[in-house]
Parts: sequence; structure tokens; C-alpha cells
Amino acid sequence: MKSIYFTIALLFFVFLFGCGDETPTKETKDEVVEPVLDYYPDNVGSKWIYLNAEGQILTRTIKEGEEFSGITYKMWQAEPPDAETEIWQAESSDSEAEQVFFRKTIAGIRLYTKEIDKSIMKLIKEDFKPLQGWALFNFTVQSSFTEGLLVELPLKPGLDWLVIHIRAAGTLLGGKNIALTLRFTGHSSRKEIITVPAGTFECIRVTYKYEGKLEIAGEIPSSYTETMYVHWLAPDVGIVQIKDAYGTFQLIEYDLTL
Repeated sequence: MKSIYFTIALLFFVFLFGCGDETPTKETKDEVVEPVLDYYPDNVGSKWIYLNAEGQILTRTIKEGEEFSGITYKMWQAEPPDAETEIWQAESSDSEAEQVFFRKTIAGIRLYTKEIDKSIMKLIKEDFKPLQGWALFNFTVQSSFTEGLLVELPLKPGLDWLVIHIRAAGTLLGGKNIALTLRFTGHSSRKEIITVPAGTFECIRVTYKYEGKLEIAGEIPSSYTETMYVHWLAPDVGIVQIKDAYGTFQLIEYDLTL
């Protein structure tokens, strides 16, 4: 069952401070406020090139995107596809490269995920078909998310957020009901000094996981948690290192447009 969760996952990227009643001291009033750092540059034309130990090159480029339901999204394109873009790519994309639509807001990097339902349903049907002779009928994928939250902003260590939550349900051959729940989450942990061919950077480590729960009528539910990929992000640079199903890719060159 682990392979089912892993395959499905591969198809699928606000801070409040209270104050007391006491009058602030002069030191509090004069406290230096740290500037908000940009860990996710998104100017059109920006490009990042990565290399792994096997000599494979991955290129990510920000391009003009499209408008969906009155909202304008930019697009990142990965060549060849990496694990993240395979998860979040638009089903309607006719490009050989993987394309993901996103927009940057004060609260975070938001993904256009409406079309993901179609892709997940297609893959689940294909994945379950040969399993013990099962066949799926009246199978649906439900998600209340038009957008997923890829990265919570402003980014700092110690954040946890829900990327997207999806529930799928159907009927197996023989009449048994089946339900699959998937939760994709992000977590920012410690800061780390990362040295890659492009230089040495102080990064925040961001880990993405999915939690899957499979329920079949009359059987004990099974659960599974898997780390999908890990990013190391540096301010005013973006993703410096990627660890995913394809290995570890390190930044060798980048060009940020103004």
C-alpha cells in the first residue's frame, strides 16, 4: 500500500504578536524591527540551474502565466520535471516541460490546484486497477482548495502549514466502499549554512510531507506518512538545494531579474 501513497503523492506547492496592558518601555519602542527577507523571488525571467551527483541538470524558470477566475498567476517551468512540479503541474499543460501556476501574496506562495483533482482521479484509478483484481466505480476526488499554500510568508523557522487536503472515494468490485484521505503539509525548521557550487548561503530548511489514510469497508484503516521533498531557501536567492525522489540537486547558477 505504501507504493500507492507514493505514486499518488508524486502526481500532485501570518504572524500575530500580542502585547500586554503595560505601557511599553523606551527600549521596546526603540526595538529594531528585522526587515522582511524575500526567500521566494518571483520576477518573470528569473532562472535557477541545479546539478546532482549523477551530472543531471535541472533548470527552473519563472515565466508569464495565465488568468484563472479573474486571478493572475505566474508560472514556473522545470526542465526536466522534478518531484515538486510533477505534483503540482496543471493537467491542461501541453508543454513538454512541467508547468506550475502560482502567485505571491503577503500570506504566502499560493498554487493554482483546481485541476489537480482530475490528475489524481486518473492516477488512483490506474493504480488500483491491477491491485488484487480490484476495479473502481463511481470514483470521485474532492477538494475544497482552489489554491494550495506552498510556502507561508514571511518565512521563518518553526512554521507549520497545510498545503492542501484531498479526499477521494469510490466503490470496489464487489460493492465495498473505499476512501482515501491525503494531507500535504509544509514545515520550516532550523537555519543552516549550505555550501553549493553557486556559493555559501544561510538557508531555512523547508520539509514537505503527505499523510495518507486508506479506508476500505470491513477492513482496518491503514495510514502512511512520507517525506516528499526538502528545500533549502536563502533570502534574495530562492531555492539553493533540493532533495527529492530524483536525488539532491544543488544550485550552480542563478539569474534574478529586476
